[in-house]
Amino acid sequence: MIMKELYLSCGFRCYCKLVINHQLKIKQPSMPFDSGFFPVSSIIKFMETDEIYINLKNTVPCIKTERFHHNNRLGISFETSSYTQIDDYIGKNGYDNSYLDGTKGYYTLCEDYGFVLAHYNWHKSADQSRSKGVTEPEKNINNINHILSRRKLRLLDMIDGSEKINLCFYQNQKYEFMMVNQMSYTILDDSMNLLKSYFEDRFKNKLFEIVIYPENSWFK
Repeated sequence: MIMKELYLSCGFRCYCKLVINHQLKIKQPSMPFDSGFFPVSSIIKFMETDEIYINLKNTVPCIKTERFHHNNRLGISFETSSYTQIDDYIGKNGYDNSYLDGTKGYYTLCEDYGFVLAHYNWHKSADQSRSKGVTEPEKNINNINHILSRRKLRLLDMIDGSEKINLCFYQNQKYEFMMVNQMSYTILDDSMNLLKSYFEDRFKNKLFEIVIYPENSWFK
C-alpha cells in the first residue's frame, strides 16, 4: 500500500487511533497497536517476532485500575485474573469498566509481549455486532492471533510504501507508566525515543518522527 506518510498509533491505548483520525481527518487501515495498551517495549518485542503466536496458554484476562499511584507517579495498573472470577463478578454486579472494556471485551494480557489487548476477546454480554456471536476465549484468541498477524504484514507493507512514518503517542491522563502485576513499563519520552531508534535502525531508508498529541487533542 502506497502512502506518502503513515501515522502509526503507538500511543499506549486505544484513544490514540481516534485522536489521529480526529486531528488529521483521515482513516487508515487497522494497525497492530490500535486496540489495547502497548508499552514501547511490547511494540519492539512484537516487531521482532517473525511469527505471531498467541494462544490460550500465553494469555490471561486482567482487571484494570485507572489512575494508579506508585512511587509518587501516576499510571494504570492491570492485575491478572481468570475468566471465572471476572464472569462471576459481572454476573453479580453487572458491567464494570475495570473488568471489561467499553465494548464488553476482556482486557487480555499477552504474556510473551507485555501488552494488554482490548476490543477483541468478547464477553458473553457483548453486542453481537461486535462479537459476531463468538464469546469463547479460545476461539477469540485464535482469531486475535490471525488478526494481529495480518495487521503486522499490513504494517510492514505500508512502511515499505511510505516515505515518512509518524510514530504517534497520545498523552491521555498524563500517565507515566503502565503496570502489569509487579512489572512496571515506562511510557515517557525516553521510551518513545527508544522506539524511534529501533525503527530507524531496522528501516534505514525511511524517515521516522515522533508525534505527541497532548491530552486535550480530542477536544480541539
